[in-house]
Amino acid sequence: MRYKIVFLQKGLPVVINLTDRRSLANFSTHRGWTKDGIERGAHLRKELRGEPKFKEMCGPMFDGPGVVRYESWEVYERLSR
Repeated sequence: MRYKIVFLQKGLPVVINLTDRRSLANFSTHRGWTKDGIERGAHLRKELRGEPKFKEMCGPMFDGPGVVRYESWEVYERLSR
């Protein structure tokens, strides 16, 4: 699985692409994110189940075949308007 991380930096969107779960774990630790469990929602796509959740990020979300997306809450709010 690949991961796409979207957040704001100085008011501008930044997209980080990570190649595997280990990269996600390292990136989330470096950013100081708080792990908030594992996604288990039976109503969600199979690809999202078992993926980590973080308090600082919205997600996991499906972003195409083989890609899981996380957005900062600021980005999520902007895109949801």
